[in-house]
Amino acid sequence: MKIINLLVYGNFLIAMCAYAQTLQTLYFLGYPFSFGQSLPVFVAFATFFLYNIHKPITFFLKNQLIDNQRFLKTKTFSIPLSILTVLAGLVCLYLFFQLQLATQVSLLIAAFFSLAYVLPIFNGKRLRDFPYVKIFTIAFVWSLVTVLLPFLDTQTTINRITLLILSEKSFFVFALTLPFDIRDMDWDTKTDVKTIPLSIGVKKTKILALFCLFICAIHVILLFQLKTYSLKDTGWLITSYAISGMAVGLTQKEKNDYFFYGLIDGMLLLQTVFLLLLGHNV
Repeated sequence: MKIINLLVYGNFLIAMCAYAQTLQTLYFLGYPFSFGQSLPVFVAFATFFLYNIHKPITFFLKNQLIDNQRFLKTKTFSIPLSILTVLAGLVCLYLFFQLQLATQVSLLIAAFFSLAYVLPIFNGKRLRDFPYVKIFTIAFVWSLVTVLLPFLDTQTTINRITLLILSEKSFFVFALTLPFDIRDMDWDTKTDVKTIPLSIGVKKTKILALFCLFICAIHVILLFQLKTYSLKDTGWLITSYAISGMAVGLTQKEKNDYFFYGLIDGMLLLQTVFLLLLGHNV
């Protein structure tokens, strides 16, 4: 159980998800799966670094996590996680200079939004404190990092294929973030942060998430017609969105952390894992 808690609360799993989604984009650009590529590795370490500085920053600047169980469980691994987070930051610094200039500039933009999400730089407010901004910030940053950056780093022409994949990923991340807003309804009410579930309710929020996943499936079909996705890829991607829909349907704010960090976040990892299991070259 300690190992599972470390993977979940130490943000190893979400770092693996970011790595997998970036690797997946490179695969659809025609690059074989190669686990040591600089960009996916950078994205993994950067995600690990940013997610692990999120809670301490929030605690020290906003004093909001004293009674939060996720924060308390993270404290169990505070010393090794602190060391690993610093090391991850150093790895990011090294790998940053291995990337294309356009990729570096885009990463700085993504880093700004990621830090503004947790730092109160807007007259004492963070991006996540503004009404409805939290979920759109997450979808934007994840799509920028896992889709647009691979295009830029491989110097692939930005065209309608890029925009379709970017849009598909945005809807996917948006759909998977909505359950977390359902989970945080009590906390967001307490801190006076307006979110979609608080405005339209849990049932309509789930319907919205399912609609977003349906839009993702439409994107997949369009990309198949444009010969970007193979028939096998198309079948699996649509299946993965259906599985994600079932996970969304099970969402209740009372669900434990393993449901959200394991099952919901795990949908990001599941896509790439099954693409590998379908027999693609590594």
